[in-house]
Amino acid sequence: MRKTIFAFLVCVVAASAAKRHFSTSAEGASGLILQQISQEPDGPRRLGYLEMFVERFPQHESFTWALGEAQPIYLAAKDFEKVIRAADVLLQADPADIYAAQNALKAAETKGDRALIHTWAGRAARSARLVRLAPPSEAIDYARQCEVYAEYILYAPALQSADPKLLSAIVDQIEKENATSPYLTQIRARLFQVYRQTGNFAKTLAYAEGVLRANPDQQEMLLFLASHYYDGMKDKSKAMLYSKRLVDPQTKADPGKAALGHVILGIIASQEGRYPDADSHLRAALPLMEQHPALKGEALYHLGLVNYQIGDPQQDMNRIQAAYKFHAQSASVNGPFQNLAASSAAGIRSQYHLK
Repeated sequence: MRKTIFAFLVCVVAASAAKRHFSTSAEGASGLILQQISQEPDGPRRLGYLEMFVERFPQHESFTWALGEAQPIYLAAKDFEKVIRAADVLLQADPADIYAAQNALKAAETKGDRALIHTWAGRAARSARLVRLAPPSEAIDYARQCEVYAEYILYAPALQSADPKLLSAIVDQIEKENATSPYLTQIRARLFQVYRQTGNFAKTLAYAEGVLRANPDQQEMLLFLASHYYDGMKDKSKAMLYSKRLVDPQTKADPGKAALGHVILGIIASQEGRYPDADSHLRAALPLMEQHPALKGEALYHLGLVNYQIGDPQQDMNRIQAAYKFHAQSASVNGPFQNLAASSAAGIRSQYHLK
């Protein structure tokens, strides 16, 4: 070759369609070279013909096609500089060329250049989002996979960071670039955890409430706020608000968190005399708290109180028996409610002559 094709890369962008296009009607010298390329689908001379075409016909409608065909050959040959330079040109022509961006990311990873990896992970993610936003095409599933992988490279290291400024900047970046990223929830949770570890309670509280205004399903933050406002009944309405979100099936909270939400709602309902609601929430909590015996003892104790309040005025022996059973079960659980439950169980047994 008289000169490398990359002498053109600074100024060359295909003049025709940005999408890669192989012309079947090219004539003259360009047509002859394209014919040679088509006759060498896997042959050793294919790259030479591709480079010849790109060098000689930078304004041809098949320019990006030829350069795109050469790029994976460079990657296989570990000619990483050419892979990356080709990606630069292809993405100028078509910012949604996810294949070019992904090849450049692979080259950067194989080189082990962290700065280059970060750059191309970002460009690959942006290209993938452009593909996803375009009309349906065969590349959409591939683009989704590329986007997830590129964002993993970009954001997963931040999950180990304890720097709130860095984490906050990354949250802002993801919110601007891809608010549906699966990493947004994880990094928000990490930032929340870092705030808690620094002991800055006011900052932690403000951050959690700010996030939950727009993203109501952050489980750790819901748990933190529900517990905070319930403790000492600092704010009953907020304790109920966050507890209701914890028990909402759409939140998909893990059993322990959902159990606490039900217990808070049950106890508040009991205090307000809404005994059927209290009974419903506390019963819902029981099968969710196998790993929280102290909380289970509390829930059982309050279930006993609620059922006694429902059953005693009406002499409803089914409720009375349930009240006795729940108090007896609570008395068998080590914890602060054990003695109270035992005393209550004994009182009900004596009052109603239960065996």
